[in-house]
Amino acid sequence: MRPPPPGTVDLWWIAPGSHWLGSAALSAAELARAGRITEPAVRAAFRRRRGALRSVLAGYTGAAPAELVFRHGPAGRPEVPGAPAFSVSAAGEWAVLAVGAGPVLGVDLELAGQGRELNAVARRFLPALALEQSAPERREAVFLRAWTRYEATLKAAGLGLGGALPPESAGWSARPLAAPTGLTASLVTEDESEVTVRQSFARAA
Repeated sequence: MRPPPPGTVDLWWIAPGSHWLGSAALSAAELARAGRITEPAVRAAFRRRRGALRSVLAGYTGAAPAELVFRHGPAGRPEVPGAPAFSVSAAGEWAVLAVGAGPVLGVDLELAGQGRELNAVARRFLPALALEQSAPERREAVFLRAWTRYEATLKAAGLGLGGALPPESAGWSARPLAAPTGLTASLVTEDESEVTVRQSFARAA
């Protein structure tokens, strides 16, 4: 499979119950991490997500899923030598993977109904949102749209939560993504990249 050229992003939805060849090729570290997860559904979702990541990136590189070596770049962003840039996010039993030429690439996925203290979180991390001005029944949707954009931008910059965004991030392209019911997703790229959905959530489900 040809890696996405500059100005394009491939999007892969990783659905509950989906099967990926890479799930049988997890590293010892990945298996150990999975073994520390006590909740069966969460453990299965982790293994599925890592298996999908190995399967997809192997398809771009021509390597076997088990041969891929994951490391963290200078900014802390996960990367695989010889593979295109990627960003992955999980919520509930779903995950989404974005693959592009990079290096500016971030995706975030969030699940609704998690009992968040929306106003407090917004005041701390999204002070410009003015969430209180939204109708009560719309506040969570408004918050999640802004929050996924914020988190995707942090990932694109290689930063953790609360990090100071670089000035150039103001010019990056952020867009909402169509997502399964109950989920909100956003994608951030350096420019107005064309998005190709390689594995849709509708077909994956």
